[in-house]
Amino acid sequence: MESRQKIFGILTIFIYILVGDNNDNPKLLY
Repeated sequence: MESRQKIFGILTIFIYILVGDNNDNPKLLY
């Protein structure tokens, strides 16, 4: 379970970085 949370956290951070670079579609986070 912890490994899954780690992967999920990394994916979330990656998405945050991608969305941060492309501030055109912030709704991708939701």
